[in-house]
Amino acid sequence: MKKILPILALFACTFASCDDSEYEVHQTYFTPTAPQGKILYADQTADSVRVISYDPWTSKLDFEGEKWFAITPTKCDFVNSQNVSNTRLDITASPNNTKKIREGLIAINSYYSIGMSVYQMSWLNIQSPIGRTITTDENGEPLSSKEQYCIFEGSVSDKKNQFDIVFTTYAQEASLSTEAEWITLSNDTFAAGTHTVTAICEANPLKEERIAHIKLTSNGITTPITIYQERKRD
Repeated sequence: MKKILPILALFACTFASCDDSEYEVHQTYFTPTAPQGKILYADQTADSVRVISYDPWTSKLDFEGEKWFAITPTKCDFVNSQNVSNTRLDITASPNNTKKIREGLIAINSYYSIGMSVYQMSWLNIQSPIGRTITTDENGEPLSSKEQYCIFEGSVSDKKNQFDIVFTTYAQEASLSTEAEWITLSNDTFAAGTHTVTAICEANPLKEERIAHIKLTSNGITTPITIYQERKRD
């Protein structure tokens, strides 16, 4: 199969320009364009992209590993003497519980051929605290593009304070939870969508730093958020 470029590498989401002929136009491209590839998150099972073309086209999917998404429709034939087609491709995926980044390719075969990489992250879509990508293992050896992962961490002072957790879930009945008794969450269950949750931290009475783990779960996938609270100051 075709080699699929690593995550965040520029991929040929290209479109073909006009033919040399004075009377013919041949152009096929994806919209919106995604130079880094289409990105899905671990709980995300649906997305879409459009194919604009002056010619009929068929599609093919390539995968590194198991097939994990499908597209509809799989081809486009001109009808009623259309000059150009604008076709929505619906992407249907399974949740990613592999703990690795999944990769695939949508190839469109027409007068010219184009392709778009599709990636599904192994973590949920958390915007705050900002994630940090881990690219090496505990021994400092590089991780492959599939094995890289994202961690989400934040820190607070020893005083009573609060911070916001911002995230987007793509399935119904998502949840946010923690076993830390010193953190209170403003909400813990969610429908699909983007949410902001306020976390209230009690003052730290201890002479040492303490750590809380907050778990975001959606569509059977859990991504932890780690919060560090400073030790009590004299």
